[in-house]
Amino acid sequence: ICAGSSANVNFQVNASFHSGNIFTAELSDESGDFNAATAIGSISGITSGTIQAIIPSNAISGGNYRIRVVSSNPQVIGSDNGSDITINELKTFYADADGDGFTGGDGIIACVQPPGYSENSNDCNDPDPSINPQGTEVCDGVDNDCDGLIDEEILTTFYADVDGDGFGDVNTTV
Repeated sequence: ICAGSSANVNFQVNASFHSGNIFTAELSDESGDFNAATAIGSISGITSGTIQAIIPSNAISGGNYRIRVVSSNPQVIGSDNGSDITINELKTFYADADGDGFTGGDGIIACVQPPGYSENSNDCNDPDPSINPQGTEVCDGVDNDCDGLIDEEILTTFYADVDGDGFGDVNTTV
Protein backbone atom coordinates (compact mmCIF):
# COMPACT_ATOMS: atom_id res chain seq x y z
CA ILE A 1 0.00 0.00 0.00
CA CYS A 2 1.28 3.49 -0.73
CA ALA A 3 1.69 6.40 1.62
CA GLY A 4 -1.07 8.84 0.66
CA SER A 5 -3.34 6.17 -0.82
CA SER A 6 -6.86 5.23 0.22
CA ALA A 7 -7.87 1.99 1.91
CA ASN A 8 -11.20 0.42 2.82
CA VAL A 9 -11.26 -0.77 6.43
CA ASN A 10 -14.06 -3.29 6.93
CA PHE A 11 -15.15 -3.96 10.50
CA GLN A 12 -17.69 -6.12 12.37
CA VAL A 13 -19.43 -5.12 15.58
CA ASN A 14 -20.23 -7.60 18.33
CA ALA A 15 -21.81 -5.22 20.84
CA SER A 16 -24.42 -2.48 21.11
CA PHE A 17 -23.40 1.07 20.37
CA HIS A 18 -25.28 4.27 21.17
CA SER A 19 -26.53 7.01 18.92
CA GLY A 20 -23.75 9.45 18.00
CA ASN A 21 -21.09 6.72 18.06
CA ILE A 22 -18.11 7.21 15.78
CA PHE A 23 -15.96 4.33 14.58
CA THR A 24 -12.39 5.42 13.83
CA ALA A 25 -9.74 3.44 11.95
CA GLU A 26 -6.30 3.86 13.51
CA LEU A 27 -2.92 3.12 12.00
CA SER A 28 -0.09 1.90 14.23
CA ASP A 29 3.46 3.13 13.88
CA GLU A 30 5.91 1.25 11.62
CA SER A 31 6.64 -1.26 14.42
CA GLY A 32 2.97 -2.16 15.01
CA ASP A 33 2.65 -0.09 18.19
CA PHE A 34 -0.62 1.79 18.79
CA ASN A 35 0.69 4.06 21.60
CA ALA A 36 0.82 6.97 19.15
CA ALA A 37 -1.80 5.69 16.70
CA THR A 38 -2.87 7.88 13.79
CA ALA A 39 -6.55 8.26 12.93
CA ILE A 40 -6.89 7.51 9.22
CA GLY A 41 -10.66 7.64 8.78
CA SER A 42 -13.97 7.52 10.62
CA ILE A 43 -17.65 6.83 10.16
CA SER A 44 -20.68 7.56 12.27
CA GLY A 45 -22.86 4.56 13.08
CA ILE A 46 -23.86 1.68 15.34
CA THR A 47 -23.49 -1.33 13.01
CA SER A 48 -20.76 -3.08 11.04
CA GLY A 49 -19.43 -1.22 8.04
CA THR A 50 -16.52 0.07 6.02
CA ILE A 51 -14.38 3.08 6.86
CA GLN A 52 -12.87 4.98 3.94
CA ALA A 53 -9.34 5.61 5.21
CA ILE A 54 -6.33 7.52 3.89
CA ILE A 55 -2.81 6.33 4.67
CA PRO A 56 -0.83 9.45 5.70
CA SER A 57 1.42 10.73 2.93
CA ASN A 58 4.20 11.20 5.48
CA ALA A 59 4.04 7.59 6.73
CA ILE A 60 7.51 6.10 7.10
CA SER A 61 8.17 3.11 4.83
CA GLY A 62 7.91 -0.11 6.75
CA GLY A 63 6.42 -3.57 6.85
CA ASN A 64 4.97 -3.91 10.36
CA TYR A 65 2.01 -1.52 10.33
CA ARG A 66 -1.36 -2.61 11.73
CA ILE A 67 -4.89 -1.13 11.60
CA ARG A 68 -7.56 -1.31 14.29
CA VAL A 69 -11.01 0.24 14.78
CA VAL A 70 -12.05 2.06 17.94
CA SER A 71 -15.49 3.36 18.91
CA SER A 72 -16.55 6.42 20.87
CA ASN A 73 -19.93 5.53 22.45
CA PRO A 74 -19.15 3.37 24.33
CA GLN A 75 -15.38 3.54 24.07
CA VAL A 76 -14.17 0.20 22.76
CA ILE A 77 -10.72 -0.57 21.35
CA GLY A 78 -10.93 -3.27 18.71
CA SER A 79 -8.20 -5.77 17.99
CA ASP A 80 -5.82 -5.05 15.13
CA ASN A 81 -6.26 -6.48 11.65
CA GLY A 82 -4.11 -9.50 12.51
CA SER A 83 -1.41 -9.16 9.85
CA ASP A 84 1.37 -6.78 9.01
CA ILE A 85 0.84 -4.12 6.37
CA THR A 86 3.70 -2.77 4.28
CA ILE A 87 3.61 0.93 3.48
CA ASN A 88 5.83 2.15 0.67
CA GLU A 89 6.90 5.76 0.31
CA LEU A 90 5.89 7.78 -2.71
CA LYS A 91 8.64 8.24 -5.28
CA THR A 92 8.98 10.03 -8.58
CA PHE A 93 9.45 7.81 -11.63
CA TYR A 94 10.48 9.04 -15.06
CA ALA A 95 9.53 7.71 -18.50
CA ASP A 96 11.96 7.13 -21.36
CA ALA A 97 10.22 9.21 -24.04
CA ASP A 98 12.79 8.63 -26.81
CA GLY A 99 13.59 4.95 -26.16
CA ASP A 100 17.34 5.46 -25.63
CA GLY A 101 17.37 3.76 -22.23
CA PHE A 102 17.71 7.02 -20.30
CA THR A 103 14.87 8.89 -18.66
CA GLY A 104 13.93 12.52 -18.18
CA GLY A 105 10.98 14.86 -18.00
CA ASP A 106 8.63 15.68 -15.16
CA GLY A 107 7.89 12.15 -13.99
CA ILE A 108 4.95 10.62 -12.15
CA ILE A 109 4.52 9.98 -8.44
CA ALA A 110 3.83 6.41 -7.35
CA CYS A 111 5.03 3.94 -4.74
CA VAL A 112 5.66 1.09 -7.18
CA GLN A 113 7.80 1.55 -10.29
CA PRO A 114 5.65 1.31 -13.44
CA PRO A 115 6.99 -0.62 -16.47
CA GLY A 116 9.12 1.59 -18.73
CA TYR A 117 9.93 4.01 -15.92
CA SER A 118 13.01 4.61 -13.76
CA GLU A 119 13.77 6.46 -10.51
CA ASN A 120 16.68 8.22 -12.26
CA SER A 121 16.11 11.28 -14.39
CA ASN A 122 19.47 11.65 -16.11
CA ASP A 123 18.52 12.35 -19.74
CA CYS A 124 18.91 16.08 -20.29
CA ASN A 125 16.93 15.97 -23.57
CA ASP A 126 14.58 12.99 -23.44
CA PRO A 127 12.78 13.70 -26.75
CA ASP A 128 16.09 13.27 -28.68
CA PRO A 129 17.55 9.72 -28.60
CA SER A 130 21.01 10.94 -29.69
CA ILE A 131 21.33 13.08 -26.54
CA ASN A 132 21.85 11.14 -23.30
CA PRO A 133 24.54 10.53 -20.65
CA GLN A 134 26.36 8.14 -23.01
CA GLY A 135 25.97 10.38 -26.06
CA THR A 136 28.92 11.49 -28.14
CA GLU A 137 29.73 15.17 -27.92
CA VAL A 138 29.78 16.85 -31.32
CA CYS A 139 30.41 20.48 -32.23
CA ASP A 140 26.83 21.68 -32.55
CA GLY A 141 26.19 24.08 -29.66
CA VAL A 142 24.33 21.34 -27.71
CA ASP A 143 25.19 19.31 -24.61
CA ASN A 144 25.09 15.89 -26.31
CA ASP A 145 26.32 13.85 -23.31
CA CYS A 146 24.30 15.51 -20.49
CA ASP A 147 27.33 16.60 -18.47
CA GLY A 148 26.29 20.25 -18.33
CA LEU A 149 28.99 21.33 -20.81
CA ILE A 150 28.52 22.27 -24.44
CA ASP A 151 30.93 21.08 -27.12
CA GLU A 152 33.70 20.34 -24.60
CA GLU A 153 36.87 18.69 -25.87
CA ILE A 154 35.77 19.32 -29.45
CA LEU A 155 38.33 21.38 -31.32
CA THR A 156 37.52 22.90 -34.66
CA THR A 157 40.07 25.04 -36.43
CA PHE A 158 38.79 27.94 -38.49
CA TYR A 159 40.93 29.75 -41.05
CA ALA A 160 40.48 33.44 -41.78
CA ASP A 161 39.65 34.38 -45.36
CA VAL A 162 41.93 37.41 -45.36
CA ASP A 163 41.84 38.01 -49.10
CA GLY A 164 38.06 37.52 -49.53
CA ASP A 165 38.35 34.71 -52.11
CA GLY A 166 36.05 32.33 -50.16
CA PHE A 167 38.93 30.15 -48.94
CA GLY A 168 40.69 30.33 -45.59
CA ASP A 169 44.37 31.17 -45.35
CA VAL A 170 46.24 28.17 -43.88
CA ASN A 171 48.58 30.54 -42.10
CA THR A 172 45.78 32.53 -40.33
CA THR A 173 43.67 30.60 -37.81
CA VAL A 174 40.84 31.96 -35.70
